[in-house]
Amino acid sequence: QGLAKSDMAEPACHPGGGRVVDALSQYFGDNLEATRAVLRQNGNMSSPTVLFVLEALLATKPIDKPTLLTALGPGFVGAMGLLKP
Repeated sequence: QGLAKSDMAEPACHPGGGRVVDALSQYFGDNLEATRAVLRQNGNMSSPTVLFVLEALLATKPIDKPTLLTALGPGFVGAMGLLKP
């Protein structure tokens, strides 16, 4: 898509667990507050957890930049999508 990380809003990531979020933060930095909050409050609810993270992001502020959604599935399944405002 030709976007830099600085061009994007906080990502909505499926928090598959603490180690998954730690690995994601190696790329995204500390910009995973909603992801960590959903994991802390609800635990890992499978790949649809990313929708709870998106809901948390939308509840705190309008999303005015493209937002990356990431989800993990069983085995080695990974999915990503880009939401544009």
